[in-house]
Amino acid sequence: MDQLLRAIPWLRRLNTVGHHIIGRPVDPRHVLIDDLHPDALSALRRHHRPAAVVASSPGSLQAWITISETPVDPALADAAAKVLARRYGGDLCAARASQLGRIPGFTNRKPRHLSRETGLWPYSRLICADGPIFCPGGAALLQEASVIQDGRRPEPTRLIGKQLASSSGRSPAAEHAAGMERLMSILPAGGTLDRSRVDFAIARRLASRGASIEQIVLVVLSGERASSMVPGAAQDYAQRTARAAWRAVNDGSSK
Repeated sequence: MDQLLRAIPWLRRLNTVGHHIIGRPVDPRHVLIDDLHPDALSALRRHHRPAAVVASSPGSLQAWITISETPVDPALADAAAKVLARRYGGDLCAARASQLGRIPGFTNRKPRHLSRETGLWPYSRLICADGPIFCPGGAALLQEASVIQDGRRPEPTRLIGKQLASSSGRSPAAEHAAGMERLMSILPAGGTLDRSRVDFAIARRLASRGASIEQIVLVVLSGERASSMVPGAAQDYAQRTARAAWRAVNDGSSK
C-alpha cells in the first residue's frame, strides 16, 4: 500500500497525458462486476455486500465482490464473475478473475467521455468502500459457479419481482406480449417480424420508459426467441439486447 501511495504523483502525470489508471487486488477471490448500471446496484446489495463500488464513468459502476474468506481457484472465480455479470447486467466480456478496474481519483480517458462543453474527462469516483469483507452470499455464489464449471446448466436465477416497477405492473411475459401486439398493429399488410428486431424494439421502448437493464432482460427472456434457446445462450442474448437498447436510449454512456 505504501508503494502505491508513493506512486500516486507518477500515476497522475501518466493520467494527465492520456493513460488509463487501472488495477486490481492480487487475490482472485476479489471479483469485479464491470459496467454495472446504477439501477442494478440496489438489487446487487440485496444479495451481496460489495467491498467497494466505483463510478467508472457517467452512468456506469464497477463493483468489487469478495466471494470467499479463503483462496479460490481462478477458474472458479471466473465462473463466479460470469454468474454475477449475467445476473446484474454487467459486462460479460470483462467477467473474469483477472479483470482490472478503474482506480478512483483518476480520469477516464476514453474519447467518448470527453465533454464537448468543458473539454474535460470525468473522474472515476469511489462510491463506497467497506473493505475486503467476505460477501454473505459468497458461499451460494461459489456453489452455483461450481455447477456451471462442471458443465451443468442451472435455471437462471431471477432477482427482480414478477412485475416491472417502472411500468404498468404487467409481468415480463405480459409486457413482451403487449409490445408484440403494438408492433403487429403497425406492421404493413403482408409484412413479417424478425424476432430479434422485435425484442430490440420492445427493449428500447422499455428503456425509454425508465426500465433498468435487469428489468429489460426479464422481458426479453419471456419472448419467443429467448425461449427457444438453452438457458445460458438465452441469458447472453437477453443481456446483449437489453444493454444495446439501454445504450441507444441513453446516448451510449453506460461505460
